[in-house]
Amino acid sequence: MKNNKIGFTHLYNAMSGNHHRKPGVLTAALLMGEYAEIICDLFHVKAENIHLAKKNIPKLYAITDAISATGMKDGEYNFGNNKIVKKNNQAFINDDILAGSVVNMHETFKNLIKINFSLEKAVAMTSFNAANYISEKKIGKISKNYIANLVILDKKLNVKAVYLRGKLIS
Repeated sequence: MKNNKIGFTHLYNAMSGNHHRKPGVLTAALLMGEYAEIICDLFHVKAENIHLAKKNIPKLYAITDAISATGMKDGEYNFGNNKIVKKNNQAFINDDILAGSVVNMHETFKNLIKINFSLEKAVAMTSFNAANYISEKKIGKISKNYIANLVILDKKLNVKAVYLRGKLIS
């Protein structure tokens, strides 16, 4: 089956913007996008723009864009042929070019809650919408006949358990 869904990659990042006389890729995404991926580390894209995107793109989904320095302490790391500096949950090339993100999907989910997305929207943005975009019909949702990949969180959104294919793994 052919996928005829209109989607955009790295919304806002590395794409032409929204100029009033020269509408670019961002304008097309906000006008016509059904799906788009967006980095929700709150550095690549600010909260207001994440909300604007969600208002215009019904099946917006969050990605981490995580690089190898994710989960590591602040310091210097190799990133391809470049040296990066990780500091304060951000990674930079040459001290001023934002490299990939250094947040994981759990932190991405918590960022969405922090910027006032509902639990339901944050769950959809970190699981169901992406699964739907790639036509995965058995993941991303808690429902009969779906694969039981689950993360159990406490009231403070800390991970309490992880299930993969219905089996407790952590």
